[in-house]
Amino acid sequence: MARQISVQVADDHLTKLATTRKAVDALSEIVWNSLDADALKVTVNLVENGLGGIDRIVVKDDGSGFSPLELDCAFTNLGNSWKRQANRTRFTGRLLHGKEGQGRFKGLSLGLNVSWRTTWRDPSTEELRSHIISMNRDNPKVAIIEEIQDHFPAPGTEVTISDVDRRSSSFTDADNQERFSDTFSLYLLEYPSVFIRYLGETVDPQSQICFKQEYESSFDHEGTSYPCSLTVIEWSTQKQRALMLCGSDGFTMNRVPARIQAPGFSFTAYLKSEFLRRINDEGFLDVEELHPGLNDLLGQTREALRSHFRQRLASLATSKVDEWKQNDIYPYQDEPTDDISRSERQVFDILALNVSEFSPGFNSSDAKIQALSFRLLREAVEESPDAAQRIIAEVLDLPEEKREQLAKLLDKTSLSAIINASKEVTDRLDFIRGLEVLVFEDISKQTVLERKHLHRILAKHTWLFGEEFGLSVDDQSLNALLEKHIALLEREEEDHSDVTRLDGSHGIVDLMLSRRIPQTRPEEREHLVIELKRPSQKLTEKVVSQIRSYAFAVAEDERFRDTRTTWHFMAVCNEMDGAVQRIARSRDRPYGLIHDDPDLNLKIWVKTWAQVLEPCRGRLHFYQQSLEYEAGRDDALSYLNELYADYLPVSLHTVRAA
Repeated sequence: MARQISVQVADDHLTKLATTRKAVDALSEIVWNSLDADALKVTVNLVENGLGGIDRIVVKDDGSGFSPLELDCAFTNLGNSWKRQANRTRFTGRLLHGKEGQGRFKGLSLGLNVSWRTTWRDPSTEELRSHIISMNRDNPKVAIIEEIQDHFPAPGTEVTISDVDRRSSSFTDADNQERFSDTFSLYLLEYPSVFIRYLGETVDPQSQICFKQEYESSFDHEGTSYPCSLTVIEWSTQKQRALMLCGSDGFTMNRVPARIQAPGFSFTAYLKSEFLRRINDEGFLDVEELHPGLNDLLGQTREALRSHFRQRLASLATSKVDEWKQNDIYPYQDEPTDDISRSERQVFDILALNVSEFSPGFNSSDAKIQALSFRLLREAVEESPDAAQRIIAEVLDLPEEKREQLAKLLDKTSLSAIINASKEVTDRLDFIRGLEVLVFEDISKQTVLERKHLHRILAKHTWLFGEEFGLSVDDQSLNALLEKHIALLEREEEDHSDVTRLDGSHGIVDLMLSRRIPQTRPEEREHLVIELKRPSQKLTEKVVSQIRSYAFAVAEDERFRDTRTTWHFMAVCNEMDGAVQRIARSRDRPYGLIHDDPDLNLKIWVKTWAQVLEPCRGRLHFYQQSLEYEAGRDDALSYLNELYADYLPVSLHTVRAA
């Protein structure tokens, strides 16, 4: 007779457990449950339907099964698993993985229905007894338990997930199969008697290991020192490089990219620390950039990995070095005498080994060419070892097709030109991102001033307003504007009287940009005069009146007439008030054009910074995608500080230093 039991936990917590982002991770949790039940053999299979989808997922083990008492505990009191009071499994004494009692609910993230068919041995009678437990995602707080007489031949549990709503590739593609394998590799190395078969393939890390090394260290955070252990496993087969984040017991909680250069190596690194367990419990393990402690620990770990592979490459290079010395092409005569020279020698040996192995035709080239190449490489290492190592590693890591493309490109242009073009794009992307911080973020918009800050920076980046414009004058009176204009026209100024606004006052313009009309009209020019407003100041009718007065002062001055010059006056701000927005909108004119006088060749514009920056970002979008570059906030501020520290508010100096 079936009975129901209720899970004593809030609905939102169950819903969270039943929605795991990575399907293969949820499946791994079910396998961990089997291992925690002393299983020595676990198999995972998918049963496909006739349409290429998944009909059901079946996980079967030979563990100890569930007794009635364990069933009530396991499915009633979520978070109060018996494992919380134990560190090892009951019968074989292996380390326990789960202690929160949550793994059994992960199956609901894969399919609508989950059932457990379990057989266990009654210790009082030594007889086998069996139960079926069923749960449904629509009502996860209820589990239905029924005792049955159809026993497995021996204790064990079979989990069946039906009405699966995950794609087959979520389990079968190479990356997910590798993720599953990496999750259990350390455990299987620790307990070689355990057998796991995933989708017909045995998970066998031992047969694929070509080198293994462990390192011990510590990590200090908020006054507490946490012991850390790093296990680096190098594989004989090609695998995606990964860094597995584990508790001190070695059980994986998350997987992140390795993010280091190690040409020629396929590896998985396992970082073990109770600090990782702590921040996993706090919910930060998936978002390393949001937890400064995790960020620091991963940085420390990646540096340790770089050191590991430098040593490994240096070790592999030893025999090659002997060969190079015999052939008289090795550029060093004496042994290193101090730590610095030893480090440089190690970096050189690493890079030389990669050049020898991956550079087409190097080993078959003349000995003099090889010796010259090594001397040039030595100079690069002594000048900047980190840069040399990174550059060569990046090139050697390129697929063959990309290396050929680079070689063909170098036939057409120089590497210096390629670097300059790429740097121009990334610098512009950094500048746009930095400018967004200046004009949009609260930390800066209240302190950034137009003349002291914005004005000085923008004077060197007039491409924001159009590639065709070059800077003519900045922060000068209308008189200087006139002088510059006349000089551009190659005319002498006979009348030296002031340019005045309609009210008789002298105006100051922020920037004047100029271009000559190309091709058939070289005598024609366009001037763009820009009035900058600080980020905290809205564009009001008063400001619009100011830019109008500048424009009309030019238009009414007889020295500007009949010069075949078009004038654009523009006010730029963060936002416009309602009155200015209304005059900026017109059915017969582009947005922001508030005055257009064809007789005087005069146009007056109002624009927000968003309207100025968006077209710039659009022009750079294609190159940004090709470079796979994303301008980060901190990098952008560092770029601005490097070039314009004198023109930035002090608050942004502090941000950079942090």
